Amino acid sequence: LNLLESMWSHLTVGLSAVYISSAASYSTYSQENAYNALYYAYGAYCDASQLTAWDCKWCNYVNFEVASNGVITSDSLQAFVGYDTEYQQIVLSYRGTANID
Repeated sequence: LNLLESMWSHLTVGLSAVYISSAASYSTYSQENAYNALYYAYGAYCDASQLTAWDCKWCNYVNFEVASNGVITSDSLQAFVGYDTEYQQIVLSYRGTANID
């Protein structure tokens, strides 16, 4: 339970930071911002080792630094957190579903 509480605490802080950054930076729709969000969402489905090295199929589309211990995996959960150096914002992306083998 402590691990879950710790993860929730980190995720809550990350979500708040993304919301604040996004609200301050973007007042209108931008196709480029939409694509960046899509690449981060796709990235959450990549293999954890590729995310740690930031060399998956979608990684080449955004300038991003994965945080130390920024890839979280547990059972069917996978998420990553880090910093978008181009837009100077914290990013948190998590996988919405996982296939059952």
